[in-house]
Amino acid sequence: MMLLYYYFYVHMDQNKTIDKKTILYIAILLITAAFTRFWHLDYQSLWLDEMHTMLFADPTISWKDYWSIIGADVHPPLHYTLLKAIFSTIGYNSLLARIPSAIAGVLSVWAIFLLGREILNNKLGLIAALITTVNYYNIYFSQEARNYMLAFLFVTLSFLFFIRLLKTLKLSHSIFYGIYTLLLLYCHYYAVFVILSQVVIGILFFLAEEKEQRAVFIKRFLLSAVIVVVGFLPWVPFLSSVTEVKSSWIPLAPDSFMFEYFNEYFGYANLLMPILFIALVAYVLSVYNNGASFKNVKKDPLTLSFIVFTLWIIISYLLPYLRSLTAVPMLYGRYTMIVLPALIIAIAYGLLLIKNSAARIITVIVFVLLSVVDIGMVKAYYTRVSKSQFREMVGYVCANNPDNLPIIDEVSYIQQQYYFKKNGAAPNIIPGSKNDLVDSILTPGTSLYNTKAFWIIGGHHDNQLSDDKRHLLETNYVRVSNAEYYDAWAELYLSKSDTGLGITYILPQDFDSGNGTYTPGTDVVALWGGNIKFKPKAMPEGKYRAIVCARGTIAKDAYPTLDIFLNGQKMARMYTTPGRTIATFDWNNTTGSNATFSIAHTNDDAWPAKNEDRNAFIYYIMLKRLN
Repeated sequence: MMLLYYYFYVHMDQNKTIDKKTILYIAILLITAAFTRFWHLDYQSLWLDEMHTMLFADPTISWKDYWSIIGADVHPPLHYTLLKAIFSTIGYNSLLARIPSAIAGVLSVWAIFLLGREILNNKLGLIAALITTVNYYNIYFSQEARNYMLAFLFVTLSFLFFIRLLKTLKLSHSIFYGIYTLLLLYCHYYAVFVILSQVVIGILFFLAEEKEQRAVFIKRFLLSAVIVVVGFLPWVPFLSSVTEVKSSWIPLAPDSFMFEYFNEYFGYANLLMPILFIALVAYVLSVYNNGASFKNVKKDPLTLSFIVFTLWIIISYLLPYLRSLTAVPMLYGRYTMIVLPALIIAIAYGLLLIKNSAARIITVIVFVLLSVVDIGMVKAYYTRVSKSQFREMVGYVCANNPDNLPIIDEVSYIQQQYYFKKNGAAPNIIPGSKNDLVDSILTPGTSLYNTKAFWIIGGHHDNQLSDDKRHLLETNYVRVSNAEYYDAWAELYLSKSDTGLGITYILPQDFDSGNGTYTPGTDVVALWGGNIKFKPKAMPEGKYRAIVCARGTIAKDAYPTLDIFLNGQKMARMYTTPGRTIATFDWNNTTGSNATFSIAHTNDDAWPAKNEDRNAFIYYIMLKRLN
């Protein structure tokens, strides 16, 4: 609390008053921002880049090794180092990894309020803070374990003290401007473009400065420059990782990238676009009609903000775009988050310029309501899976891989090590092209030929095997598992010959009778209601672990509940979900008798009016011998 108090206090310009009503409004916005950024913070699985973060900040890596590893990355070290410190002292998990971004998201609402307030008044600050509170991009990256939200916060604070310094030439503003610009530089290398835009802006304001103040102007900005340069010197030797990049996964940005990114910032919410467009047009036209003298620009909030925002945005876009054309593509939507605060305040200024107060309030309320509807209902942001489900997929593989079978993983084999480690697994990963590796498994004389059993997993836009390749593979192997998640999947293949692994599968094609359906060529038995029975399997004496894999469909807010029977005796109860669900139980076969499984649907129901039918789908029963 003391740190937060200090943060809010030192950033408040004591020369400007803040009334009780404004304090109440900003408090409400901060509480709302905290709710929207912390709610369901760990609902989504970590996606590829976030898992990359977890590996870099792994607390088991020594600090000495950490610096050599982090120095080779294309991002500066601040965010990684912050997380490593947290992981080393508090804990190592995805929730803690996202908390710094969520805090930065809340603080960014306060920071942008101060920036808007510095440019004009409390009203502009409040409208800008309100837009930020419900901004899709801000919320999204506040819930991601990456450095972008810190960049948003620090670029806002950098410009806050940059503008204060331009206006007042105070020593304290020079120091804070230097500190926040240095933090921004340690947070994202796009800070270089921000600094260059500030240099251009500074030169223009220097020319407009009174001659007797120019010496002070130079001294103050030189002090800020010294703070940035001296503070960043220790990291200069590591910059080769960025400057020597010759190729990139980033595609060349289209000519219309500015419009594309603008839509991206606001979640491609078409209903918001008319309001945003009208606000920006109103802002630009007001500047055009303002007719202010450049000599008095520091006293003219409209012209000052337009000069700062225009150069801030154009230079931060133009320079990476030119480098993308001449060297290597580097312009990407989320990297340009550093210009979003300028756009938000420009939009807020345009809304504030609506002269009729009732019309202005209604427009702002409509904007907020449309934003809430878009995020909460259209996108279902807090309840709909939207990130690759590596967490669920890896958890499924670990739960069904007791013999540590080889795993073919083409795209994300490095990053997924985090979730394997969290599941206490040391996987036998085979990296490389899945198609080439499958060919090797099927080709006599290769090191992988006739592998008895193996997984193929993928995620992050990694395609599964083609139908032709799968059909070829299934001449010698049975695909006993095909778990599909959002942008992630896992397949388990078992040789049709004796595996020697002590594993017996009861598959959909072993369906015998009951109220179910099996279609040849598919990997599931549909259980419509009542019960189904599978053909008996001869099992030697011994202790076994049975794993039943199934999923269900919803009706009246409930999924199927299944009772699992073995030789007529109830062994387990299973509560299905929309994804593949596992039920496990142990069985001691003391007689060497056949194993006859049946499954009963205990809560069959339907809701025809909503086209809902509560059905279950059985994928397999795996019997693993334990002794």
